[in-house]
Amino acid sequence: MLKQFLTAGIMAIAVSGCASVGTPSETISPVIQANQLVGQESKQFDVAFAKNPYPEVTSVYFEPMDLTNVTIIQPDSSTSITSRVNRDWVLTDRDVEWLQEAYAKSVENSFSASNITVAATADEADAVVSADLTRIKPTAPKDDSSRSPGSRYYTKYSGEMDVRFTVVQGTETILVIEDRRDAGFDTGTASMNNRTSVQFDVRNLFNRWAIRLGKQMEVLAEPGA
Repeated sequence: MLKQFLTAGIMAIAVSGCASVGTPSETISPVIQANQLVGQESKQFDVAFAKNPYPEVTSVYFEPMDLTNVTIIQPDSSTSITSRVNRDWVLTDRDVEWLQEAYAKSVENSFSASNITVAATADEADAVVSADLTRIKPTAPKDDSSRSPGSRYYTKYSGEMDVRFTVVQGTETILVIEDRRDAGFDTGTASMNNRTSVQFDVRNLFNRWAIRLGKQMEVLAEPGA
């Protein structure tokens, strides 16, 4: 009986650790159908659909991060508008500029894939990568003039962010990715949530996304992938 219990437990852990094909959002479903993309059992992202066979890509160009359609989930969204002490968490032009610069640095420093170089322009690249930041869910009011004076907030991490990567070769989409991930790590201990800590967590997350994208593209380039 004990042996059967242990065997079942090991199998359950093995299954839970396996990658699975994620469910795409309504936004990318038409792109998947139009380009006949195939769901991938990705260990890097929640959702990944790619061309099969996947075309050869030796160089990529990264477009600036797009925040045009980002949705912000207010940290106190469970309360009414009138009861809020702090004003809504919004992105300013300066915030957008900072996020785009942070993403560009992450791509430059952290993206790495065998036999794939980063091109300086789209014309020099085999494929173009676009990144859309689609959702931000902060865990505390924004650390600026909209936060009530003198207030301090302690959180275990800065929040959640959603991204959508689209890789286009010529006029054809060859890879589309969706992912939701924490900005920061829940260590079980809350720390002060301020501009410095949030920016640190966001840079870290952008670095992780860049690394994961490189690994995903490497896997797709493998023979028989």
